[in-house]
Amino acid sequence: MEIATRRSSLQVVADILRIGGTKTRMMYGANLSYAQTQKYLDLLVNFQLLEEVRSPNGRTAYVPSERGKKFLALIDSMETFLDELSMPAALGVLTKSGERGNASAGAVRV
Repeated sequence: MEIATRRSSLQVVADILRIGGTKTRMMYGANLSYAQTQKYLDLLVNFQLLEEVRSPNGRTAYVPSERGKKFLALIDSMETFLDELSMPAALGVLTKSGERGNASAGAVRV
């Protein structure tokens, strides 16, 4: 079982860009309060990462703009890169020869 950690603002932005749709859908999908959802939507629309789209029935939905799609791709690339960097650290202490060893005598922390 993994311990829950708080998401960064960047992770919340990525979640919202991935979910898209109505305000309610994003609020529940990203697990945000109404106030948080409104704050992020205002920010993302102002930075032209989300576009407001009105349906014929008058409802407003939010979809990622081209700029938002590029931004999301950069976030995904960065997350992948950071995950790859943290893989050796998950292995613990490695000796200079690459074998597992203790923290003393010639061990290198990765």
